[in-house]
Amino acid sequence: MQIKRPSPQQELSKDAVKVFSGIIYDVYQWEQELFDGSKATWERLRRKQDSVVILGATTEGEILILEEQQSGTSTYLTLPAGQIEEGEDPLVGAQREFVEETGYRAAEWELLSSVQIDGRTDWAVYTFIARGCKKVGEQQLDPGEKIKVMTVSFEEFLKIAVTAEFRVFHILKDLLAAMLSPEAKAAFKKRLGIN
Repeated sequence: MQIKRPSPQQELSKDAVKVFSGIIYDVYQWEQELFDGSKATWERLRRKQDSVVILGATTEGEILILEEQQSGTSTYLTLPAGQIEEGEDPLVGAQREFVEETGYRAAEWELLSSVQIDGRTDWAVYTFIARGCKKVGEQQLDPGEKIKVMTVSFEEFLKIAVTAEFRVFHILKDLLAAMLSPEAKAAFKKRLGIN
């Protein structure tokens, strides 16, 4: 599957200068002419690694969600996700992260979306649907992660997705459509391989 990286919402100026190089982000600045002719310094972040998110449905028709805590954070609800390694295809990264965080493998994969999360940050997030998920082993977590894998019905998932504890905001448009329209709900469940 050939996946094109989404373009940033705001391209870096050709005059942009890197003013900071961090572990996760680089910071760029440049002078930008405003509509009244004055100038201001603009700033943009570039994330060093793009990310993947996986919306997985089990062979029993349930959705895999995670109760996660990372060092220094409180517990939250999310979907399996992670960083794409340098030179790694987004699908390969999604498959790797999925088995590491959940211990599950999927029979089928489909790209749901590829988006730039924020207008001031060059950071692409690829969201995949993983159908026919089965447990094949144990989790392989990073030292800074605590992850509890849970399965919920599609109806429960929709209720969880609109709570403050759920931290995958960029798929809410699809989920709200499924909540508001029986046709959209049926189509989304079909994409997930759920009856």
